[in-house]
Amino acid sequence: NALEDDRSDDFQWGPARQLLSGENPYRSFVESGWSEPRITNAAGNNTPPNYPVTGYVFLAPYAALDWTMAKSAWAITNLFGAGLLVWAIWIIAKPAGQTARFWTLAACLLMLSSSPMREQISAGQHTIFSVAALLWAWILGQRGCRWRWISMVLIAASWLKFSVTVPLTLAFLIHRRWR
Repeated sequence: NALEDDRSDDFQWGPARQLLSGENPYRSFVESGWSEPRITNAAGNNTPPNYPVTGYVFLAPYAALDWTMAKSAWAITNLFGAGLLVWAIWIIAKPAGQTARFWTLAACLLMLSSSPMREQISAGQHTIFSVAALLWAWILGQRGCRWRWISMVLIAASWLKFSVTVPLTLAFLIHRRWR
């Protein structure tokens, strides 16, 4: 689904591509006089810039690709992110015993096969990647972890989907995972 012409409609490739070419996507949007009351296609939904500029900087490598390749690359990133998300859940849950491992695995498989997860990938959403980055920041932010410095980079990457991960970052700060 993500590779169809009318999908990956929430990817924000258009504004990232404008920023990469030196344009201000916000100014371009305002100056275009956009007046569609309802967006009904992928191209239209990728036009309005509704993320902070840091998100578009992060998406720049994808914006350097043409639309077809960018959708493919982002779908692969989301699939990889889904795997990292399951792995992170497994590490954080630390299921002890055969029954706990079975139910943790069952819950992860249910999540992966659910309609919301498939829709995240087909719509080109950023939530899978962002939550996976946040959970790995949590894991790598543990005292004594030699990769601890990466946790701050992952927190910054997770803010691509700021509506989900910025509030969850408070837990990261409260538990002092950055020190």
